Amino acid sequence: MSLQRGCPSRTSQKLDQAPIFPVPRLSREPLRTALQGGSRIKCIARANGLFTQTNPEVRRIVPEDVDSARGLPRVKVVYVVLEAQYQSALSAAVQTLNADRRHASFEVVGYLVEELRDQGTYSTFCDDVADANIFIGSLIFVEELALKVKAAVEKQRDRMDAVLVFPSMPEVMRLNKLGSFSMSQLGQSKSPFFKLFKRKQGAGFADSMLKLVRTLPKVLKYLPSDKARDARIYILSLQFWLGGSPENLENFIKMIAGSYVPALKGMKIATPIQFCF
Repeated sequence: MSLQRGCPSRTSQKLDQAPIFPVPRLSREPLRTALQGGSRIKCIARANGLFTQTNPEVRRIVPEDVDSARGLPRVKVVYVVLEAQYQSALSAAVQTLNADRRHASFEVVGYLVEELRDQGTYSTFCDDVADANIFIGSLIFVEELALKVKAAVEKQRDRMDAVLVFPSMPEVMRLNKLGSFSMSQLGQSKSPFFKLFKRKQGAGFADSMLKLVRTLPKVLKYLPSDKARDARIYILSLQFWLGGSPENLENFIKMIAGSYVPALKGMKIATPIQFCF
């Protein structure tokens, strides 16, 4: 039914009858007085270089003291990643390992690479690295932050049981350490990894990398040298990491700890779950 001209609708009647609340006006006099008096106004803002505030403590898992009382060795893992996509899976993996309470108790703390711009956070990161058994890094491509990671990890590299850095800047990838395996020659023309990374990084390159990750461990396990064994474990680690599920990351941590932490050598692991990338 259409409304007749000149007859107000029920809606307009309700609006007319609605109470009107005065909107307070902010006085400008204090500001005007301060400016006229020559006062300086200081604006303080705190940030850590991110669009949203983040805190690495949300990625810290500390085992219960009962594990230490039972004589289980403690293994500390520190990781630096580009984004927080691994947080949930890594946390679930470590919680499962700690619930098992058979081999060790695991402590883990993770940092987003951009968080390291904040000096306080970087100082905490250095303290964590100072008593870590295992360091993991991935997708660290911002040069100034890569150099900060290198400075912190390089001091502790020889002491730590294992250092794994997946695709990142060469300065960080040279930190890799798994037994006799390292990437100290990365960036030099005689390095096989340098030749691999120099190839055109198109769809064909990605396909060849995935094929390498899936097939190379099967070939390397038949080679007798310790260097081939450690290289195979690195490729397996990358396979676990790319899988990204809690099961894969749990087996990844078990593999590295069981292979390189002296108190845990001999831990059995499962075969990586194959994924269609």
